[in-house]
Amino acid sequence: QEFVSQLRGKVGLEELVDANKTVLDGATITSQQLLEACSVIPFLAERRLVIVRGLFRRFESARGQRRQGRGSRSGSGTADGWSDLAGLLGQLPETTVVAFVEGQVGRDNPLLRQVAGMVEAHEFPLLKGQRLQEWIRRRVAAAGATIEGRAVTLLVENVGGDLWTLGGEI
Repeated sequence: QEFVSQLRGKVGLEELVDANKTVLDGATITSQQLLEACSVIPFLAERRLVIVRGLFRRFESARGQRRQGRGSRSGSGTADGWSDLAGLLGQLPETTVVAFVEGQVGRDNPLLRQVAGMVEAHEFPLLKGQRLQEWIRRRVAAAGATIEGRAVTLLVENVGGDLWTLGGEI
């Protein structure tokens, strides 16, 4: 969420972000709908942001879906007009920033393989142990405060790795 918020900052003035942001449900969107949303000209800003949530998950292998307790979906193929996502992204205006927000996606995902060389991918693994404690300390320092080691330990024990909740507690 923090990374998406940083992308929102690239749109331009905060007052214009909502007018230049579109959020799409990747579970139901068509490639034509994505192209149309991305082709809209920014309103009084240099850029517009299109966020697509869960598109790549539609094309995870059925085996991986069952293993994760989600049942099977579209399988590993790229039907439904998604066989040329790379070509579609190549048609988009430079004024559009597209963010695909996904959960866990396998490296063998057919859409991910299509666009691997043309997108910037960021992974945000769950923080645990020392990395989680360091995240807490950095967040506290960024707020201009200090925190004792025992308080960090209590936060980890009581909240765990839920960064959203930890941020609120901090």
